[in-house]
Amino acid sequence: MTREEADARDAANWRANFRAQRNAKLKNSDWTQGADVPDNIKTPYAVYRQELRDAPVNFSTENGRIVWPTEPSI
Repeated sequence: MTREEADARDAANWRANFRAQRNAKLKNSDWTQGADVPDNIKTPYAVYRQELRDAPVNFSTENGRIVWPTEPSI
């Protein structure tokens, strides 16, 4: 395997891991968007969930680690 192939494989693995983590965060907050959820919970979580969806474009890293949006505290 060439260095370029190894780098491409590592990048693909990183993206897959990123998506898996992001999707888990979205799934764990699905309940916040139900029709019976009060606005004081639904609205901040809607913003958080949009930030997660935008994360592939707007993410940042700190010491090589992904800096995820902060989950609202309820």
